[in-house]
Parts: sequence; structure tokens; C-alpha cells
Amino acid sequence: MKASRKLECWDSCSESTLQRHISTYCRMQGWVAVRSRMDCPTTIQRGVCDFIIFADRGRVFLLECKSKTGRLTEDQKRFAEDMARLGHKVHLVRDFYEALDIFNSK
Repeated sequence: MKASRKLECWDSCSESTLQRHISTYCRMQGWVAVRSRMDCPTTIQRGVCDFIIFADRGRVFLLECKSKTGRLTEDQKRFAEDMARLGHKVHLVRDFYEALDIFNSK
């Protein structure tokens, strides 16, 4: 599914809005998105990415969402490094179109 580039706020928005767009897209695709909450202290390992998405055809996506100026914490960097050692890539996404590109690349 290709999204129109004219959709409001999909190419420049806050981290929480970006997460809402990704959650909505995953639901529309029938995918399961495990999402870390932003509104309370973590109850899982510090630094875990914002989304672990189980998509069709056995695909799994790990996404860390940031605003245009947002930066990874040291915990997030360590988590991404740990995942890389295990053969997984944590994708840093700053807008919805980056997420779409990742989803369409596999």
C-alpha cells in the first residue's frame, strides 16, 4: 500500500504523532505491533525500541521513532547494538514515509 505524500503531518510531526500513524498503519495491514509506552516509566528493559512489529510473510520490524531533532539515548544505542549482534536491525525513523520505505523493502 502506497500512501499519498499529501497526507497531513506524515512527513514532519512529533514522535507521539508518528507512533500513532505507525500503529494505525499496522492495524490496517492486520499486523501485530508491540509498542512501548511513552507516558509512564518502563516496565521492560531500558532502551527497547518503540515498536516490534510482526508483519505478514514472517517479517519482523524493529522501529525507534524520533522527531526530526530527537536523539537516541545511550540505552537505545546499546539496545540497537545488542540487536545487531543478534542479526536484527533497529530502524531509526523520523517520519512516516521512512517507516513505509522500511516496510516495503522486505
